Amino acid sequence: MPQASYSTVVDASYEEVRVLLTDKIDRPRKYVPVTRCRILERTGDHVLREMFQPLPVPLTIRERIREIPLDDGVDVVFEHVGDDTYTGAFHNTLRRGPGGVTLEYRMDWRPRSGTDPLPDEEAARMVREGVLHMKHLAEHPVRVPGWAEEFFGLLDAADTAALGGLLTEDCRFRLGDGPETTGRAAAVAAVEAVARRYAAIRHDHVGVTVVDDRAFVSGYAEYTAHDGDTHLVPRLTELRRRGGRMSSVLAFGGDFPAGPGPR
Repeated sequence: MPQASYSTVVDASYEEVRVLLTDKIDRPRKYVPVTRCRILERTGDHVLREMFQPLPVPLTIRERIREIPLDDGVDVVFEHVGDDTYTGAFHNTLRRGPGGVTLEYRMDWRPRSGTDPLPDEEAARMVREGVLHMKHLAEHPVRVPGWAEEFFGLLDAADTAALGGLLTEDCRFRLGDGPETTGRAAAVAAVEAVARRYAAIRHDHVGVTVVDDRAFVSGYAEYTAHDGDTHLVPRLTELRRRGGRMSSVLAFGGDFPAGPGPR
């Protein structure tokens, strides 16, 4: 029966960790090894979420997520709903204390009849690594240079007029599995094509390295299809500047997810 818990002190403010726990609800790929996520329902007191976790065993997990206030913090509860394999819940508990901010993950999953349960030692590893990963994110926040952050903001907003103003006339440009192009007009056209294909795009950064006028930004691109489904694709983007504008934007990663076009 997969049951495990792990806690640690986090060298960050309560509010900083709280923001990450909230973000984890809508964008779990930054925090847990899932390849697909969809919010099925959102009310004033819960979120119903479905996601696919390929490892350590393939699982489609449907959860009702509730935030329960505590005297010294909050308990974010991920409860299995209509799951053919498990019942029970996963707790993310954040507390204030005299020794600082404490984060605890607690897995209490109960396998249904006929399910080969996740070994306790594997559950313990997953829980420990999950807590330590959140601790690292809280203690080492990613700080993307302002000029790169401006680019990603305009890209996600599909503001091609403003985005074009950030690029040099001869800019090299590539998004994912699209072709590499040369020239500002071709870059703007590529962004417009992607914007038509999806209802929304959002980039989440997990790492950045800056060398002079070059920035290497790693993370995930989240694509929301016109039917509401979401797909997450890993990305590594190299950005170069020349004369205050970007002369090269090369985003590498998996293929753009297939999906229905605009309705």
